[in-house]
Amino acid sequence: IAVLLVQLDPEVAAEVLHSLPNEVQPEVVHRIATLGPVSPEAIQMLEELMHRKIGERHGQAALSIGGAKEAADIINNAGKAMEKRVMTEITKLDKQLAKDIENEMFKFEHLFVLPPQAMGSLLREVDNDSLIDALKGIAENERDVFFAAMSSRAADGVKDEIAARGRTKLADVVAAQKAIVAVARRLSNEGVIVFGVGGGGDDEYV
Repeated sequence: IAVLLVQLDPEVAAEVLHSLPNEVQPEVVHRIATLGPVSPEAIQMLEELMHRKIGERHGQAALSIGGAKEAADIINNAGKAMEKRVMTEITKLDKQLAKDIENEMFKFEHLFVLPPQAMGSLLREVDNDSLIDALKGIAENERDVFFAAMSSRAADGVKDEIAARGRTKLADVVAAQKAIVAVARRLSNEGVIVFGVGGGGDDEYV
């Protein structure tokens, strides 16, 4: 199941994961996050189409697939109820692995898809200096989602501060982005903002 899911788009894999029995879901995600070389014989157990696709891309060599990022992509599309259930069980199995998956689930670039209302809630919790340093590290067009959640006057002020700050150490940019992500994770846990598409059939509404 794990080998099959990592061949699918995260949205599709999330739907498949959701259809599995609850007690199986944590083990499947755990296996996805810890997958290593897979023999050709194991690949042959998959559907003929999937087997052909893998054969065309990788031949008969053992495949290094899966990982924390792939597991995080699937969980981000599986809905909050499943995320909580699965991550709780994975934490019991392997705390470090759970931390690695969570780090992949919440990255600064994930904030770029937040709608203005959610972004506004986030920015109200972020100090101005952290915001300036964080935005210095991304392209100008990627800053628009942050400015869209501000008044035009506030956005202009932030733009002026970014321009006036000059060169910023990469370490300071990374630290600021991590601080903002930490705030976003807290707000996500509180249900104030939602990451991912919220799919998986959990019928969640905000």
